[in-house]
Amino acid sequence: MKKEASSKKTWNDEYRFKKNVWRSRFNELFPEKTFTGKKVLELGVGNGKTLEKILLQKPRKVFAVDFSPIAIRLCEEKFAKEKSIGFFEADLKELPFKNSEFDIIVCFHTLAHLLENERQPAVLEIKRVLKKGGILLFEDFAVGDFRFGKGKEIEESTFRRGNGITYHYFTAKEVGELFKMRGNAVQVEKELKLAGKLIWRREITAEFFK
Repeated sequence: MKKEASSKKTWNDEYRFKKNVWRSRFNELFPEKTFTGKKVLELGVGNGKTLEKILLQKPRKVFAVDFSPIAIRLCEEKFAKEKSIGFFEADLKELPFKNSEFDIIVCFHTLAHLLENERQPAVLEIKRVLKKGGILLFEDFAVGDFRFGKGKEIEESTFRRGNGITYHYFTAKEVGELFKMRGNAVQVEKELKLAGKLIWRREITAEFFK
């Protein structure tokens, strides 16, 4: 319980003092009509940068979850005019939804903040609330990303940085074995320029089907 309280305070502070944490990293949209008319769940809504992309395609309904009440409050204010969204403060390991409720689940840069013994319970919850025939869209940073190794290593390929937040870096094989669903996980590499230097951004992306 103490660990969860400490983790929640860390995330609350991150959003309270840096409202624009994680500005949109990407300009490309999801494939056309990915979410149109669908009931969608976004896990780890944060400041709403991915939610903005989802809403462009006019989903039937969106539920957005975050562990941080500050993040939820910021998003409620930001999307106050949107009538098709419901926000929930919740833990990925205990999602407040019925079985087989969602057509599509978006899990971007969320599982990386869980420890190894927490990721499998979260995955079981994700699979529980996804409809048969539903789609899971996954994205997270990969081993070899330019920030890999920053902070104190607390588990294999898992580092805790100075801000107190945990970051795990995945391999494509690891993601496939974690979800055990139809579909593919692949590593994507992009060369970016940061502060005048060329760096490698490495991520695992996946589209799974239940």
